[in-house]
Amino acid sequence: MKHEKILAICSLGQRKSKFISGYLKEKRFETKYGRIDENATKKLNPKNIEETDLVIFTQKKYKNRFESQLRKIKRDYIILKVKDSGIDVQEEKKYLLDSPLGRFYEEWVNLQLINKLEGKI
Repeated sequence: MKHEKILAICSLGQRKSKFISGYLKEKRFETKYGRIDENATKKLNPKNIEETDLVIFTQKKYKNRFESQLRKIKRDYIILKVKDSGIDVQEEKKYLLDSPLGRFYEEWVNLQLINKLEGKI
């Protein structure tokens, strides 16, 4: 199935889902991103899931919150679990742990997201 409308979901919608959305927009997909954390200022509207062909979750626990809705409307989804704590950073990338968070995401987390996206969409 061709997925044309994609919704990416992470906790705060500031880094991972926003990056996924931007990356896929460059590849000509219609995308949105959402936040599900209780403290997020603009939370995900569950209706967004109904308006999309594919939902990308950055963690399984986020998918679990929408399990019944996904099943009910038969929406495709994928989970892109990536490490963003710095624990699993390769030795040659350890210098990123002392750099600003934005750089850590650009050079470590975002590359993992791209690698996991390839071949899934």
